[in-house]
Amino acid sequence: MKTPNLALAVLCTAAWCTQPVLGQTESQGIPVQNMTFAETAAIFGGSETASPEAPANTAPTYNGDPLWILDADAVFLQRSGLRLPEVGDGPGTSSLNFPVAAGFEIDLIRQHIAGTDWSLEGAYLGVDSFHTQEIAEIPNIGYFSGDYQSALRSVELNARRDWNDWLTVLAGVRFINLTENVAAREFSAEPPMFFDIPQGQSTNNQLVGFQLGADARVLERDRFKIDFISKAGIYANRATNTYPFFGGYFLNTSTDQATFEGELKIAATYSITDAFSFNGAIN
Repeated sequence: MKTPNLALAVLCTAAWCTQPVLGQTESQGIPVQNMTFAETAAIFGGSETASPEAPANTAPTYNGDPLWILDADAVFLQRSGLRLPEVGDGPGTSSLNFPVAAGFEIDLIRQHIAGTDWSLEGAYLGVDSFHTQEIAEIPNIGYFSGDYQSALRSVELNARRDWNDWLTVLAGVRFINLTENVAAREFSAEPPMFFDIPQGQSTNNQLVGFQLGADARVLERDRFKIDFISKAGIYANRATNTYPFFGGYFLNTSTDQATFEGELKIAATYSITDAFSFNGAIN
């Protein structure tokens, strides 16, 4: 007989504890079965609240800036024309005019090193297809044929720092390699005579040095921006020259000297998405 009384007491206690909750929800006009998890937790005094989860595959950022920036560009360069040398008693009457040569450039930047305004940049530039061939007529002698090839490669490593919202300064080291190869021949039609002057001559310039530069944002409108980039450096230039001699021998000469190099670029960029942009530049 005592067991039913105990059960009745437990039910009454549970109903008394639940009544304030039910009364609160009914007074606010919110049906219990339609409450969200956050509302239910707030009513029962729970400390857990629903929070949105971070989107999957989100690129790491620092104060809204991406930590990694990768630029891969096609490069089109043109060298200035080269005047043909004087042959015999007559001057060259033509020049070696280079067409536009194609190459590529890769630039990788790791921003906010150790949570600071410093960044680390590595860049590579390569153009291997400078090539031209011309034939010039030498008065009273005949014709002069020249074939010229050149290649340009550059590797640099820079430390960059955001000076303010529109200016970034940089300092680093750079290696530049410029090779040039020329093959030339003089010939006349009557009688057919050929004179090598000489063939296969090559020059190689290897520059290693220190550079300073700046990247200035001159215009920014929504997804469009224009940057002005300047670099200047002093290099130790190891220049070597190889050309044929009599009897199939080759002569090699070399020299070391200081060389200055400068670069100016205006780059326009349009951001198609947050991760992809289109840019064009004039050097």
